[in-house]
Amino acid sequence: MFLAAKKLSTLVIVFALSYLLAYAEAAERGEAGEVKKILVKQKEIIDNQSKLLDSNFWIARKKDAHKTILDAPAIAALNKKIVRSGYLLNPLNLGKRVSSKLVVGYLKSDLNLMYRYIKYDLLGKRYRDPEFSNHLAELIDLAGIKKKTIQVKYGLTIRNVNVRFFPTHKTYVRKKASDHFDIMQKTHLGWNSPVAILHVSKDKKWYLVETIYVRGWVEKKAIALMEFETLKDYHQHYLPSKNNLITTQAKNFIYASKEAPTPLREILAMGTRLKLDEKMKATKANEGKAAKRLPVLLPKKSASGGFILKTFFIESKDVHQGYLTFNQKNLIEQSFKFLNLPYSWGGSAHGVDCSLFLVRVFNSFGIRLPRASILQKKIFNQTIEDTPKNHHFPQIAFLSSPNHIMLFLGSYQARDYYIHSLWSFYDQQNNEFEVKSVIVSDSELGHKSHLGSLEQRMRHKGKLNKAIN
Repeated sequence: MFLAAKKLSTLVIVFALSYLLAYAEAAERGEAGEVKKILVKQKEIIDNQSKLLDSNFWIARKKDAHKTILDAPAIAALNKKIVRSGYLLNPLNLGKRVSSKLVVGYLKSDLNLMYRYIKYDLLGKRYRDPEFSNHLAELIDLAGIKKKTIQVKYGLTIRNVNVRFFPTHKTYVRKKASDHFDIMQKTHLGWNSPVAILHVSKDKKWYLVETIYVRGWVEKKAIALMEFETLKDYHQHYLPSKNNLITTQAKNFIYASKEAPTPLREILAMGTRLKLDEKMKATKANEGKAAKRLPVLLPKKSASGGFILKTFFIESKDVHQGYLTFNQKNLIEQSFKFLNLPYSWGGSAHGVDCSLFLVRVFNSFGIRLPRASILQKKIFNQTIEDTPKNHHFPQIAFLSSPNHIMLFLGSYQARDYYIHSLWSFYDQQNNEFEVKSVIVSDSELGHKSHLGSLEQRMRHKGKLNKAIN
């Protein structure tokens, strides 16, 4: 009956987000009953033929949609402020040596956090502490850190990698028999990302690294080593923002050659910077499919584990020379390229969670947002007056417990609409409606829930500005 409703947009998403956390905690206390799961798709939230799912509809409603919001110098200044504020990290700022106390303190902090979690494997087996945490302590080899200072090594990722809390591929969850929200997953790191290497796991297969977003564990085989000066020069001079190519699709496929019929398994994220291989640049003599592909250079690992560049090919339609102009038109178009893309906790399976969705969209303009939604809201720091006539863009809405963030599209027929990546929601009968994708929804969704609508649960509305908190 619920799915048969003509306008699920007013019933569907909201109450889930806080309810997810409340229900998870109740489940751990044994207070939650059986949950009925029902799969819900975008077409059932908003009519699949609806104009509200057309990016052009929202663009047409914007005043001065082509007007630049922030130019390149303003974006560069904003990025510097974000780093200075501590919302992003800069691996190259570590230098060549760090105190071992800092590294040990970081590792112990993660151990203490994991100790407080209730943990299950995917078969429903519960792990007990202190045995489980002692096992993790052995993996990270705390005892192996004996010197007062640690020599920092540097490298580049040579493929897409997951950044983990601990050096393991095993999945651990907080709800029994759950198949998502792996508590070991921190985030996803794209190809060609710089890392500072602080420590190695006991089995020598993982590096503890500092990335632009977080510190965590990455597979050793996914990193090509580079000297500090070489890496610094690579990102300052080899990939200047004005001349490099920027990937513009939600998923960007690469090929081993001009003529290869199928792409490689590796997929480049939106906003990835690429260097054109000038020596192999296509000429007018090239015909057909081959002429539509551009040769680009990406880092790979040499036989000795060092850094080399290798030529790959990408469709010319999937890249843009330099970052896209940051205006309302481009921002809406880029966000709609993710519509219906699967939800992926921590970006572990080429999908996006709510905050990674914003990271990827804004990367295509050269804006470096923090990875966590609670930090992203600090970038969108100016509270917006809540009136139906307000059409300021870009604007976000932030919800807490659990944290969730959405990108504002605009108002239509006295309702505000957002595009965001959502796993699921609950109704007042404790039915779980799994969305598991990027969707468009209105702010009144969930109005029949005792938790209230999205609008009622919002804790922060903000717009992007040159200044940040």
